[in-house]
Amino acid sequence: MWFYDLRPRTGNAFRKAAGGITSGWLLGVAVASVTAICSIVGLMLYSSRIEIANSALTAASNIAEAVTQDENRNIELLDLSLQALRDGVRDADVLTLPSKFQHAILFDRAATAKDLGALLFLDDEGRILLDSESDPPRRQKFGDRDFFRAHSHRDDRGLFISRPFLSPFDGDWTIALSRRVDNDDGSFAGVVVGMMKLAYFDKLFNKLNLGLNGSMTLLGMDGTVFTRHPLDEHDIGRVIDATEVFSALKNARQGTFEAASRFDGIRRMFRVQQVGDLPLVQTVGFATEDLYAPWWRKTAVTVAALTLLCATILGLVAFLQVELRRRAEAEAAYAQLAATDKLTGLPNRRRFDEVLETEWRRAGRSEEVLALLVVDVDHFKAYNDAYGHLGGDAVLAGLGLSLLGALKRSGDFAARYGGEEFVVLLPNTNARGALKVAERIRNEVAALHQPHVAAAGGFVTVSVGIAAMTPRSDQPAADLMTAADLALYEAKNAGRNRAVLFRPEPQQFAA
Repeated sequence: MWFYDLRPRTGNAFRKAAGGITSGWLLGVAVASVTAICSIVGLMLYSSRIEIANSALTAASNIAEAVTQDENRNIELLDLSLQALRDGVRDADVLTLPSKFQHAILFDRAATAKDLGALLFLDDEGRILLDSESDPPRRQKFGDRDFFRAHSHRDDRGLFISRPFLSPFDGDWTIALSRRVDNDDGSFAGVVVGMMKLAYFDKLFNKLNLGLNGSMTLLGMDGTVFTRHPLDEHDIGRVIDATEVFSALKNARQGTFEAASRFDGIRRMFRVQQVGDLPLVQTVGFATEDLYAPWWRKTAVTVAALTLLCATILGLVAFLQVELRRRAEAEAAYAQLAATDKLTGLPNRRRFDEVLETEWRRAGRSEEVLALLVVDVDHFKAYNDAYGHLGGDAVLAGLGLSLLGALKRSGDFAARYGGEEFVVLLPNTNARGALKVAERIRNEVAALHQPHVAAAGGFVTVSVGIAAMTPRSDQPAADLMTAADLALYEAKNAGRNRAVLFRPEPQQFAA
């Protein structure tokens, strides 16, 4: 590389300068060098600032995704209870039962969940006919409320989410979910209503770390503020100009923008995401002041150091030496990154292929046994379908830790081979020893009791294929991988959650 020739060429240049090149030439070189250095450092600082913004948007996106999934799931559960109540009140047999039995049938356990209020059945004038929290029903009338009026003149409304209001039952800020109930002839019979306290959203938001000036806001599609963090009760129910929010959602259910907050004037980077198919929008914002404060400190230090560095010609030489070291460190870091699986931190397939070839040749020279385990997560696609890809990633990361914990020797090597498949290379280990390691890995994973609804035992398990060989002359290392794969295939066919040792048929790997 040209860097290796840099020092002698630079030395020759300085010797020529000492032999008679003018001071003006040296000044020109210094000015050009300082300009180049300043440009490089400026680009690095700019790139660092861009990376901070991208990282913040990624974090905000992850938070918004998690929060909206939780919100959508809880609203969906309450809606299912409403639909069950609606179906129940239209059943004449249920309505003839004593009130005790009516409550047992019509109000499921969702009605008593934390942060949920009453489930109600209102007649066609808004009076309470059935009340999950009181028998006999309380006397309040809701005929003037938006969650009642939304259905009284329309039969195609579906699920309606009300504006926030203070509950007449306990004085807490609440929203109401409602659905229309029809008579047999299609006429309006009333409304079923489920109350949800805004305290649920406050608790959800308070669990998240958004920095000193971060914020989260839940809005209706008309700009109505349902709740916000940090919470100011005067903001609840306000209708704000949310042009930036809905512009970000124009072509998708999610988007980003940067703007000063309508509430406190603090400039933030926002992630906006619709809550499922509901008429609700969740925003997550990180204050730019919080994000860039470390960057400004870093920039100040860098500029001061750069000014000192560029003050003399010797500073230029020192800078070149520093850059040389930085280049070597960066290349080493990139090489390490290229050989590492980002999710698990284990070596990747590329690195495994290199180590396998090295260990195979070494075992052949020393006539030692080389063992290979192929570890595969059982029913992993079904796990992703049930728990989402974030859950699947967590399982893979945990399996990587389990593999490392099961290996006792410094020469043992574990890597992620691809997807949900991992490999473990055990130098100088016979079939019995490899089987013990495989069982240790399988038992450690099973002992985690990670729930898995699609697995036979209800928990995440792994299957392990084992192969152990003493390499013959000119035998390819791929034979060892093939043998372990065949054993894994047998373990899967035998019911999974087991370790199977490859037993070759005669002449299976003949030269």
